[in-house]
Amino acid sequence: MNSELRRNLLLLVLMALLGFLAYRSFDWLRDSAAGEAFGIPGRRVDVSSQLGTKVVELRTGDLAPNTGELTIGRDPWRYGQPPRPEPTPTPAPVAVATPAPTPVPTAVAPNPEANRPRPPAIDVKYIGSFGPESRRIAVFIDGETVINALRGEVVKGKFEVHSIGYESVDLAFVGFPDEPPQRLPLDGAEAK
Repeated sequence: MNSELRRNLLLLVLMALLGFLAYRSFDWLRDSAAGEAFGIPGRRVDVSSQLGTKVVELRTGDLAPNTGELTIGRDPWRYGQPPRPEPTPTPAPVAVATPAPTPVPTAVAPNPEANRPRPPAIDVKYIGSFGPESRRIAVFIDGETVINALRGEVVKGKFEVHSIGYESVDLAFVGFPDEPPQRLPLDGAEAK
């Protein structure tokens, strides 16, 4: 076979192949939505039987925006302005009758309690107690000095140990029999 004949034969086969492909492409365009976009009329193929599910036709009219009335409500993702408080009516002023001032006495009566001597301030710290219940010993500290005292003993010449507890001690004041004993809490504990 000469080369010219071979070339013509190949050209003929190529043209037949191109014709077949063009026919299949046109057939594919006719069956698809792309063909409708190009204006190629075609037939509708129901592929739901092949897929096993029903294919719903897309209606473009359903995609149009709704022209009904739209009411705007509260946005749950945004805080609104708080409502303004309604102004409260101010009450009318009430006339109040002022009584006549009472005369102030010029001479002040002497107060016997003001001149009465006061017991001294407690200047020792209670740091605990030890010993048996019947003879408990209270331990005080005055700066660097440690003072041990039984019930009824006098501390620093000013305070008498009235009673001893685990967390507090009651001190009476020497020379002030009418003054009640004062409770001194354990140093660092709150007074109760």
